[in-house]
Amino acid sequence: MNTMDTRLQSLTTFGIWNHLNIQVLEAQNGEAVIEMPVEDHLKQKQGVLHGGIIATILDMGMALAATTVLSEEEYTTTLDFHTCYLRPMFGKVLRGKGKIVKKGKRVMVVTAEAYDEHGELIATSTGNFMNLER
Repeated sequence: MNTMDTRLQSLTTFGIWNHLNIQVLEAQNGEAVIEMPVEDHLKQKQGVLHGGIIATILDMGMALAATTVLSEEEYTTTLDFHTCYLRPMFGKVLRGKGKIVKKGKRVMVVTAEAYDEHGELIATSTGNFMNLER
């Protein structure tokens, strides 16, 4: 993990993050980079990573990017997102890169891209995230 404050780190050390063994490589200034190992139990019968796992890492990358610009009293939740799968994922490492496109008072538009360990683009996503206060 290169740069990430304690608050963001605490968000990424439980639940689904641990279950999928997702690591945060960077999270700051409206951008985030995460990655996970692709394990056999996450693949379909043909050896391709399940699309739901790809969508999950895209959603998590976008949410983490959005969280980097919020105050300690705020959090974000996914309103919706659209994913476009570009090629099957046969690789051993899946990397997600999230980036804020526009931050409004209540809603942020965020994009993400998923890559394999060779830098091949696997999928893209665009989502809307609501900013909420605790």
